[in-house]
Amino acid sequence: MRATLFVSVALALAATPLVHGQFVEWSIPAPSEHISGLGYDGSVLVLDSLLYVIYSVDDWDGEILATYMLPYVPGSPVGLACKGDTAYFALSGTAIVYGMVLEGPVVGTWDFADSGISSISGLGWWFGEDEWLYIADVAQNLIFRALLDDSFATVEQYVDLTDCPEIHDIGGVGGWNVLPVACEDTLSPVRLYYPDGSYDIIWDQEQFVGAVGVARVMDNRFYFSDPGMDEIHRYCEDMGGVEDESSAAPSPLLLSASPNPSNGVLTVSFCIPAQAEVRVRLYDIAGRTVGTLVDDTFPGGVSSVQVDCSWIPTGAYIIGLRSGEIVARQPVLLLGE
Repeated sequence: MRATLFVSVALALAATPLVHGQFVEWSIPAPSEHISGLGYDGSVLVLDSLLYVIYSVDDWDGEILATYMLPYVPGSPVGLACKGDTAYFALSGTAIVYGMVLEGPVVGTWDFADSGISSISGLGWWFGEDEWLYIADVAQNLIFRALLDDSFATVEQYVDLTDCPEIHDIGGVGGWNVLPVACEDTLSPVRLYYPDGSYDIIWDQEQFVGAVGVARVMDNRFYFSDPGMDEIHRYCEDMGGVEDESSAAPSPLLLSASPNPSNGVLTVSFCIPAQAEVRVRLYDIAGRTVGTLVDDTFPGGVSSVQVDCSWIPTGAYIIGLRSGEIVARQPVLLLGE
């Protein structure tokens, strides 16, 4: 039954371009078994609470790009939030936050105990004009926010998560005022909270074991770490389903695949604004990489590449393109051997 549903969904999405969706776009290997926070600065930043390091990880294939040593702290570091070249993390069981330049010294230490915060477990940034640092207090199930300045003097309570299980980390707030919270919830390891305390669960949550770190990368996307799968997933939030194309302005082709369904040679077409490196990979419905279809430099404009997919087992897949900041996805149904 489940396989049949996946095929039906893939066929429907192939016919209707997906503008908003809710699914894992792709997954990368986790660099550590001791993750206590995620951040993002163009790559995924992973806080290792055992080795006291921050890994900079390629968000395409999981390659470790750099390793940054944390300063000495008298306990376990938790939570991770990045602003420019500065990373912020907290000392577990306290109200203390540290700021450090990734390739330099500590730039500040702040104790938020006088603001009513008692035990920090997660940090995240507001994705907007004001620069708010969001702080999760696991002891009180409260989310606070502190305005970035030399002393974080302005601190206020943001939302009460009264019924939330143990909070592991938070991912920052996007333009829709949605806060992803990694928590001890067997039904949904990440909950999407709104300012009034209501929340949504992530779709198809039964495939995920848990989440110990989460980091927002844009208004409707975030990464979360899954210790059960030893992977970090990039998740697209559902904020309205598929848009009505009749009322939407036409947009240039980003990525297409034909024929769809295909039982042999697949023609992958894409459009990029200028000459650049293009990588196209094939993922299964769970977000795992099946193989690389295209990895080369192409001129600006529309290009097409023919790929032999006859060796790939029958099933629903997702083709993912990345070229610089351009990311596109296209569901396909392959009828292999």
